[in-house]
Amino acid sequence: MQPRVAAVLAHYDPDGRVDPSFCEVVSAFADVTQRVVIVSTSKISAQGPLRDPRVTIIERPNVGYDFYSYRVGLEALGDVSAMDAVFFANSSFLIVKPQAFKAALRQMLSEGTAGALVGATESLRHQRHLQSYLFLAPAAVLRSQWFRPWFGAVSPKDTKDEVIKEYELGLSAEAHRSGAGIAPLLRLSAREKRKMWLSSLRAKLRTHGILGAAKHLFSLRWLSGNPAHFAALPLAERLGLIKAELLRDNPHALDLSWLQAVAAPESLRQVEAFVERFSARLGASGSPAGLPRIRAVSFPASLLPQPSTAVVVHAYYVDPLPELRRHLLHFTEPFDLFVTTPNESDVPLILDSLRGCAANLTIAICENRGRDVGPFLSLLREGFLDRYQAVLKLHLKKSLYSEAGDAWRRSLFSELCGDASAINRAISLLHRGDIGLVGPHQYFLTNPRFWGSNRANVRGMLRAVGALPSGAEPDMAFFAGSMFWFSPRALVGLCRLPAELLDFPAETGLQDGTTAHAVERMFALLARHAGFKVTTAQLAGEDVFELNCSRNGVPVL
Repeated sequence: MQPRVAAVLAHYDPDGRVDPSFCEVVSAFADVTQRVVIVSTSKISAQGPLRDPRVTIIERPNVGYDFYSYRVGLEALGDVSAMDAVFFANSSFLIVKPQAFKAALRQMLSEGTAGALVGATESLRHQRHLQSYLFLAPAAVLRSQWFRPWFGAVSPKDTKDEVIKEYELGLSAEAHRSGAGIAPLLRLSAREKRKMWLSSLRAKLRTHGILGAAKHLFSLRWLSGNPAHFAALPLAERLGLIKAELLRDNPHALDLSWLQAVAAPESLRQVEAFVERFSARLGASGSPAGLPRIRAVSFPASLLPQPSTAVVVHAYYVDPLPELRRHLLHFTEPFDLFVTTPNESDVPLILDSLRGCAANLTIAICENRGRDVGPFLSLLREGFLDRYQAVLKLHLKKSLYSEAGDAWRRSLFSELCGDASAINRAISLLHRGDIGLVGPHQYFLTNPRFWGSNRANVRGMLRAVGALPSGAEPDMAFFAGSMFWFSPRALVGLCRLPAELLDFPAETGLQDGTTAHAVERMFALLARHAGFKVTTAQLAGEDVFELNCSRNGVPVL
């Protein structure tokens, strides 16, 4: 009787496409299994190469890395207790020897009959574990009491390192605890291990110098070299695969000249095309230099015509989400909602808390750089907000350095979206066409004491976009707290800023003098330079620059 075997493939592509090399992986699994479930974070179901009756495609939001895709695929298989084995693989490798790869899959099936979790390679880093880019759960594991509950508990993590520690290491640790154990398919000879360790040591010398490498050597951590990199040749020769990262980035500057002789001709062409595609992609500016990179995940909730209003919220803190929801429910017309967060693990909570508030919800997972301003600029400069006439910018600030931080946030929320009339007044003002910003009246600051350490940065950036004549000094005029309504047309100057001026370093808690603090002081100035008025709901369209606001202040300064 033919073994009952399935494969779950986690697919991700930064360009949202199906690379021919991945099609070859799918074809190989289809040849040795009865069912292939592809769980993709790209919209690939309509792309021709994967139209195969043996293949099921599931598309999901790009949250949770490959282990969450594995969980989704496993759930799609249903009851696996009657199956003989399930393969799990992601799209982080390419096939270089198709026959060797299929032979390796069959060998994994054979070795799985002993009951252990079988992987292509194992790593000694942190602890002995199977690397999760390709492994097999045999029947004994599938029928165990721990396997399905363990995968059922997989949830999004904030970083890839957290995924590795929690799930890649955790899966092997659980297999050991259950008595199943783990078994790597690639077993290196003593000579190959020495070559791998020496290659790893040389990489440490190049990266950390003699002292760093010596520390690495004497701590015995050099024994934990990544076999997918430092044993790439035996991996390619025996298992027929090579890691995409090695081809794309080659982070340890390893000699890959052997690939020409090892790879099958057609596979080599696919490898070369893959390298060429990513070389071209790295040469293009996928995200403006210096800005936080964002990964947007959309959750459409409405089939109505696209709204002309949007709300952008930065959610570093999530405990004020119920407060935000109450204010968003004041909207009487449909709007789109964009939430930026550096914490991928908060995505389920954000989704649950804000579900049903907006016509469409987009969660943009971003690096923790630039506080609310950096992610906002990434959205703005990448065109996410271009089509809207009115946008409300908020963030779940707490200002932990002051006891008045929560009160300040509540005050800002109240003035900008505290009820339906406040929202509708702001939208109506922006629809006039001559208004660029509508902000909180009491927090429009013009007193020079609020420059802090930011005047020079503001001066340089304004001059870079032609918004300040040479020799002139910028005005002090901004809405403190960086929450306001705006027209994207009024902030076009931010899209023209040279990327090299937008340097947002990793967050260190500085209260002044960062790029984010400088940009905060430019919003109103750039709107005025673009020919728009800056006003407040209290002024009903009168230009706030015409008033004396020097006595305005904020509760946290």
